[in-house]
Amino acid sequence: MGFLMVPAAVYLAAFYVFPIFQTLRVSLGSQSAWVSFMDILASRSTWIVFRQTFEMAFVVTAISLVLAYPVAYLLVHLPERKQRVILLLVLLPYWISTLVRSYAWIALLGRKGVVNSMLIATGIVTEPLELIYNRLGATIGMVNVVAPMMILILYAAFARIDTSLTRIGSVLGGRPLFVFGRIWLPLSMPGVWSGCILVFLISLGVFTTPAILGGATEMSVAMAIEQQVGTLLDLPAAAALSTLLLVVAFSLMLATQRFWVPALLGQSAESPRHSAKVPEGGTIFDRLERITNGHVRRTRVPGPQPQPNARRYWQIQRSRPRLVLWIVSAAALAYLLVPVIVVIALSFSSADFLQFPPRGVSLRWFSNFFGKPEWVGAAGRSFLVAVITTAIATLLGMAAAYGIERGRMRNKRAAYILLLSPLVVPPTILAFGLYSIYASLGWIGSLTALAAAHVVIVLPFVFVIITQGIRSVDPTIEFAASSLGGKPAYVFRRITLPLLRAATVSGALLAFLTSFDELIVALFLATPRNATLPKRMWDSVRFEIDPTNAAAATLLIGLSVVIVSATLLSETRRRRVVQSLASR
Repeated sequence: MGFLMVPAAVYLAAFYVFPIFQTLRVSLGSQSAWVSFMDILASRSTWIVFRQTFEMAFVVTAISLVLAYPVAYLLVHLPERKQRVILLLVLLPYWISTLVRSYAWIALLGRKGVVNSMLIATGIVTEPLELIYNRLGATIGMVNVVAPMMILILYAAFARIDTSLTRIGSVLGGRPLFVFGRIWLPLSMPGVWSGCILVFLISLGVFTTPAILGGATEMSVAMAIEQQVGTLLDLPAAAALSTLLLVVAFSLMLATQRFWVPALLGQSAESPRHSAKVPEGGTIFDRLERITNGHVRRTRVPGPQPQPNARRYWQIQRSRPRLVLWIVSAAALAYLLVPVIVVIALSFSSADFLQFPPRGVSLRWFSNFFGKPEWVGAAGRSFLVAVITTAIATLLGMAAAYGIERGRMRNKRAAYILLLSPLVVPPTILAFGLYSIYASLGWIGSLTALAAAHVVIVLPFVFVIITQGIRSVDPTIEFAASSLGGKPAYVFRRITLPLLRAATVSGALLAFLTSFDELIVALFLATPRNATLPKRMWDSVRFEIDPTNAAAATLLIGLSVVIVSATLLSETRRRRVVQSLASR
């Protein structure tokens, strides 16, 4: 079965590995390129850009962890029905275009935005604050982009922790915060390491949000590469920057692969040395709880207090931390969903500019969207590219997942790294490598060539989802069919494929949505005449600030809601099928 991995490996070698080597060739392959590389390496501005990129990635990762940990902790302690609701609220912003959410923050944080209007109305400030086009705005937007991924990674890690251990600690007399610090926190550290490493690596390559909300003064490496190609037309300089970012990203990726690979596959990550030892954690949390309880006792009304019975004691002790947990989690979810609400409201505004809350309701911007050929044509091209991408990625992802999981391979970790690394490697590097190849072949502006590039980006999503589906299928079912005379192709078509239908549909839908919303590769490979919808929205945001963007964004949100809902329904159906087979 291992040979089923070959088509995906060959495809990635042609459209992923070869473009990366092309980037290295452009930056180091000639004397003039080598001189340009040394100039970039010696430039002070280069290291300023890299320092800013790493600083922002570190801050974004830290803030995302603070926001995501309470939400993930609450999720694993909720009933299944409530879990589904909160997971839907997390998945919705995760699968909504980064460009859409960044656009919403302009209306929220601008000089005439909601935040400044509230601050001025309450008398806190007299002049609008500069909340965007600086590092603050870029950080707020980037945290909103990567925090849902951090929540999902932590939730998957926390779900593997035996919650009965914390109950045993409580029964033995441990206070809630002491039990958390002594038991839960050490057990959760592998998931925390995995989430932080993966989010940090992804934050290094984020382009859209810093470009829209950060401004020219807070330039990231990805922004610098796009500027060298799109504005200055200096390919050797862009190749040199891409090579430096590639070396850094690949070094971190390979050094930390034992954390982020299991995190993406839903497995338990390896613990770093001494990470599970938190000797003072329980003591610190217990002292904090004692101080809080002491303050509460000092503020009570003098007189005899009713003593709770033993049955009610632990419920009372848990109620205070649980209330705080709900408040923090609700605030985090509101922060994730605010851009979605703002964009939808702006799309129905009657104003000629971005104004929230809107003073009137109108459908003029939807009419403007469907009445202009450039908008409708861009949406049609995005749809065509997404269909081609989904078809190719689904076939390659299913074959690779089945070949790895059911076949005998000597080094599965290497296959996992090859298939999953496009999620971690900054997409600007891939975009530049493909641009240098496509330009020599005359493929710039070709929708088929753009779809071929999109396959590299969406293939990891398909592979991960179908891999999870294969692991949920009992291999003895396939073995029983084979022992009764069924040939491998027949067994796969009549037994395995129906059981993987839900996972396949989920992977295909998410691949379609990811391709439909993709911007960075389209900026490099699409021309103004053949622009996709995200590229058309990007041009509008950068040069027009046209509220038609809000209408287009609302349509994308509606598409995301439909696809995420269909994915969750498919996952629920898959679980029911597996449970019914297991009960027979």
